Amino acid sequence: MEMPPRNNNDREPDVPEPEKLAPGEIDLTGATDQDVQLYSYIYDALHDAEHDGRLPDWGARAVARALANDLVDSVSALHQYAVTGRMDRSRVAAELATIYGHISFGDTAGQLVNRLAAYVLDQPDPDGTTDENAPRPSIEHVHEGIRRHGDAFKAFLRLADVGIDFPDIVKSFEDIYIGSFDTLEALVEQLTDLGQWREAIDTVTEQWGIGDFVSFDYRKLYRVALETWSIVGLDGKLHVFTK
Repeated sequence: MEMPPRNNNDREPDVPEPEKLAPGEIDLTGATDQDVQLYSYIYDALHDAEHDGRLPDWGARAVARALANDLVDSVSALHQYAVTGRMDRSRVAAELATIYGHISFGDTAGQLVNRLAAYVLDQPDPDGTTDENAPRPSIEHVHEGIRRHGDAFKAFLRLADVGIDFPDIVKSFEDIYIGSFDTLEALVEQLTDLGQWREAIDTVTEQWGIGDFVSFDYRKLYRVALETWSIVGLDGKLHVFTK
């Protein structure tokens, strides 16, 4: 059930001032430290979502506020949506993808992201048009990607240009995923011509007896790799994608 907007007589309902908040009222700007009240508000929204199948609009903004509070970027799209109620869907979708790359589904953050992601994907396309034959993005597609590809897919979700609103997000991952590596050295060994370079250098160093004076600078090789591929570190592995 939708709740009426708070403080209907306020001339600036989207930008509440902390001193004007009534008991139980929520400051969606994030300027007020009221985590207990915010999460109580969110739990009411989650209860409504269990019955109605989706978050109410006021609940979606509250969840966005809670998630935005944990982001480094103080002017994130989630923050802007929480404050104004106006959603930049592509930016919110990208921020939610990044959050998915850092959470476990079973924890509280995972539940909140799932609910808000489903709400976001249910919104109309930005241009107001829809193609009935085009595949619709679904939060289940994100879950399927993580189930099938594990940490590599979570690393993919951290890429700056990836959003949960990709219509076929699993295929998008498979199209650009190159591989995962335990070390920087293993990455460089397999993704460059280092083996051939080493053979050539070994021939020269043996001929001249200078093997103790010649070695590869893997850090410089890694910088070259970064210019060629997108590399995401996650839980001790390096996950590599084409740019």
